[in-house]
Amino acid sequence: MIEANKYKLGIFVIIGTILFFGALFALGLRDLFQSKVKFGTLFDESVQGLEVGTAVKLRGVIVGKVSQITLRPEDNYVWVQMEALPSSIDPAKQSLGILPSERAQFFFDVLGDEVKKGLRCRLAIASIATGMKFVELDYYDPNKNPPLNAEVPPNVFYVPSTPSLLSGLSSNISETLAKIAAVDYQKLSTEVIQTFKSVNVLLENPKIDKLITKLEETGNHIESATSNFNKALTEDKIKGMTEQFETTLKSIDELSKTLKKEVENADLPKLASNTDKTVGEAGKAAESLTEMKKDINNTLDKLDQAIDSFTELVKYLEEDPSSVVRGKQKRE
Repeated sequence: MIEANKYKLGIFVIIGTILFFGALFALGLRDLFQSKVKFGTLFDESVQGLEVGTAVKLRGVIVGKVSQITLRPEDNYVWVQMEALPSSIDPAKQSLGILPSERAQFFFDVLGDEVKKGLRCRLAIASIATGMKFVELDYYDPNKNPPLNAEVPPNVFYVPSTPSLLSGLSSNISETLAKIAAVDYQKLSTEVIQTFKSVNVLLENPKIDKLITKLEETGNHIESATSNFNKALTEDKIKGMTEQFETTLKSIDELSKTLKKEVENADLPKLASNTDKTVGEAGKAAESLTEMKKDINNTLDKLDQAIDSFTELVKYLEEDPSSVVRGKQKRE
């Protein structure tokens, strides 16, 4: 009876021990027996809130953890070393068909290709309440986020980093505040006050009113000349001129034909009569052109007066530009 109880107790202890180690293995002890790969990055910022054992995530998926955090006194960079399973960034599970001794190299080959595409490490906040951080792997523009110019530990794959969101905001705010602080507000205020005073003096100068009046008169002359010119060259008048010109050309053409026929027929009296008729028509066309010439001459005279006024004003300003502020001085 006693021997049977001892036998049962032994079986119970053995089964309990097996279950205990099985539970430990299921809860994470198996990771101790799996081969892992190591890689690291350098941060040029504070890593407060990041601790050993913190998760490393690739777009939200845990692929490893932080295994070492070291401050480098020579350049004040922070070296963060991480470790992961070779299959952690192998979505197609290609590494399963590779020998265990070759899986690490396969992992680094895949990781190297992703780094060329823009894979970078960045600190991200895990909890606002606690301030805990984790390392986030994500893709950024490789041209805008080049690797730091620093030496990295040998035999460890290096993944470049990019500034965290808070670091970028802090840097931009610091630069903005520095630029604001560098502004000489006293000098700026003095210059603004002087500008307003100069404007007030300019506006209160009576010479400005005279200058504006002259400009208005010149503008009126130009407007009047333009109006007269437009009236003189209306569409109907231009059309009439064209028709008269065409009529004159037709008359000349007919005259040429008639003269040719008359010369051929040698009928000089009739030729003279036709010539007189054609000359009369040409005279009428010349009279119409003369009247139009008079209208154009009148318009040009008015335009010339306006240009003279404007020329006098420009010459006056060229001789004494400062008169815009202090007024025209009497010539000796």
